[in-house]
Amino acid sequence: MEIGHVRFIKPKHPLLVDLIKGYYVHIATAPDFYSKVTFYQNITTTISIYKDSDSTIKDRHRKEHHRKGVGFKSILVGLVDSYQEVEFFGPVDRLAIVFYPGCLNHFVDVPLGDLLEVPSSFFHHYDDSFDSFLPIVYTVDSIEEKRDLLDSFFLEKYKLLEEPKLLEAIKVLTRPSDMIKVEELAQQLEISRRTLLRKFKKHLGYSIEDYISVIKFRRALLNFQKLDKGVSLNEIALDSNYYDQADFNHQLKFRTSLTPKELFSQLNIVDDVLFWKT
Repeated sequence: MEIGHVRFIKPKHPLLVDLIKGYYVHIATAPDFYSKVTFYQNITTTISIYKDSDSTIKDRHRKEHHRKGVGFKSILVGLVDSYQEVEFFGPVDRLAIVFYPGCLNHFVDVPLGDLLEVPSSFFHHYDDSFDSFLPIVYTVDSIEEKRDLLDSFFLEKYKLLEEPKLLEAIKVLTRPSDMIKVEELAQQLEISRRTLLRKFKKHLGYSIEDYISVIKFRRALLNFQKLDKGVSLNEIALDSNYYDQADFNHQLKFRTSLTPKELFSQLNIVDDVLFWKT
C-alpha cells in the first residue's frame, strides 16, 4: 500500500537546527487515494497541518477525509504510548514540523505538558498566526521555499526556555551511550529526583521512565538498519540497551503488536524521523 509522496528537509537557520529536527511534506493527489499507516513511538513532538481535510480522532486512531474548501487543521502528536494508526481517504496535502524532545517549549506560551494530554489532539495555539501564514506556505511549490517560510515563522515565535537542568538531562538521555538510572542522572545534574521528575512531566509530558523506554525503542528501530550487514536480533537488543533478546522481543510486541521480524519486514524509515508501516 502506498503512503504517497514524502519529502523531508532540515531547518536552515542555525538557531533552529538544534530545536527543530525538520519539516516534511506528505502529498497524495489521486482522488481515490487510500492508505492506512501505523506510526510508532517517538520522543519528538510533531505539529501536522492538513489542508482541506476533516479529522476525526478516537484514542490512538485517526481518520483524515479530504474535504475541499474546509481550510487548514493542525494536529499535535506526542505521548504516543505504543502506536498510532492514521487512515487517509482521498487526496492528502500535509505539512509537518518535527521538534526535538522538549523543544516545542521554545515556541509556545505554556508548558508542553499542558498541551500534550493525549497522543493526538487538535492544536489551536497558533490559530491566529496560521490564518495569514498557512495560505502563503501552501502556495509555494518547493520544499526549500516552505522551509524558509517556516524558519521565519518560528524565529518570530522563539523564546528562551530557562530550564538548563532539564535541557542537560535530555542531552544525557538521548546521547548514544549506556542508559543512566534516574537517581544517577539527578545526582549528576545536582538536582533532586523529585524536581527532575516534575520538570520532565511539565515540559515534555512524559514521565522520565516512559521517556527512557521510548528512547530504547527508537534506538532499536535505528539499529535494525544494520540487519542487512549481518547483525543479529540479539546484537540489536544489546546495542539498544535491552536486557536480552527476550526482553527486546517482549517490548517490541507490547509497543507494536508485532514480533521483531514482523515489524522489521514492514518498517519504513525516512531520515531517522518517520517510522511507519503500511
